[in-house]
Amino acid sequence: MNHLNQKSVLVLDANWQVTNVTTPEVAITNMAKDAVTAVICHGENDFEVVGWDRWLTLEVAPDEEAISTVRLRIKIPHVVLAVNYRKAKERMKRIKPTVKAMAKVYQGRDFYTGKLIGNRGTRDHLKPQSRGGEDTWENMVWTAPEINQLKGDMSFEEFVAKYPEYRPKFSVKVPKAVTTAQLIELRADRPIWNKFLLRN
Repeated sequence: MNHLNQKSVLVLDANWQVTNVTTPEVAITNMAKDAVTAVICHGENDFEVVGWDRWLTLEVAPDEEAISTVRLRIKIPHVVLAVNYRKAKERMKRIKPTVKAMAKVYQGRDFYTGKLIGNRGTRDHLKPQSRGGEDTWENMVWTAPEINQLKGDMSFEEFVAKYPEYRPKFSVKVPKAVTTAQLIELRADRPIWNKFLLRN
């Protein structure tokens, strides 16, 4: 199986914050350029940073993901750390409230009813666009198309006053912003990811 083009390497900035997920091909190329180093976890909070030269000498287990060359097998890192630049801005990168992102953040649940609607929902503006409402996380929620249509140009307050049955009956925290890390899913085959994704 070719692992080179699958996004399976978590990228951290120099502050050890998640910025994105990349492919092994990009990660290893950047390691060879000394732009990133691999991160290995030996225990709960025992991390080791490994540069390219030493990485090439590490033993690769038969069942480990690796890239084979004529002379050697190179381990595929699960996490890399950007060492030559700081990504503070990218760490705080704001993800736009796209349909895909909203469905994920709301875990496919309707804001008004709490029912599972999956990806068939729509983005609803709490303050309608016709009244100056903006396309921000703070002003948009995930809801079923029929509820969005029923709400029309009403504000959230007007809508729930007219249709009290749609007043949210569960605790909902509308996010002000969403970072890249919040949209990266945990992976059972990448336990080291949990240590960084759960911190962000």
